Amino acid sequence: MRTWGLVLALAVAGGCGEGSRAPAERLNAPIEGPPPTTKRGNVGPDKVVFDHIFISFRGAKGPREFNSRSKDQARRLAESLHDRVESGFDWHALKREYSDDTKDGVALGPYTVVNDGLPYQPRTEIPREKYARGLAARIFALKVGEIELVAWNEQNCPYGWHIVKRIR
Repeated sequence: MRTWGLVLALAVAGGCGEGSRAPAERLNAPIEGPPPTTKRGNVGPDKVVFDHIFISFRGAKGPREFNSRSKDQARRLAESLHDRVESGFDWHALKREYSDDTKDGVALGPYTVVNDGLPYQPRTEIPREKYARGLAARIFALKVGEIELVAWNEQNCPYGWHIVKRIR
C-alpha cells in the first residue's frame, strides 16, 4: 500500500458526501457550549481528535497506482466495515487490516485537528482548513465516541470513503 498520511483528507475545496447513517441535520445541530468564532465561520470545539478507516480505489484522486479495488468494491467494503464497527467489531483490528491510510504497512492515525484561526503545533496537529470542508464539518459535529461513514464524492471528497470515529 502507498503512504497516504494526511493527503487523504486534504481537498482543494468543498465538503464530502453525505454520511450513510447520519441525517444532514446533524451538520446544523446545536453544539454544547459557546462555539468559537473562526475565520471561515466554522463552529465547534477548539480541536478534535479523530481516527478513521480509509478505503480508496483505483482511479480515485491521488496516486493512480494505489490499488486494484474498483470504486464499487470500495463502497461495498466501506459500508460493510462501517456495519461491522457499529456491530461491535474491534476498531483497531479492522483498521489494521483494511485501512488504506498506511505508512510501511502500518495504519496511521489518530489525528488532531485544530479549528480555524486557532494556533496549532505543526508536527502533531493539523489546521481544519487543510481538510475538505465536509469531512472537517462531520468530524467536528460528531460527539466523542460516535462513528460515521463519510462517502466518497468526486468533487468534494475525492480520495475515497472514510469511516470516522471521534476520539476527543
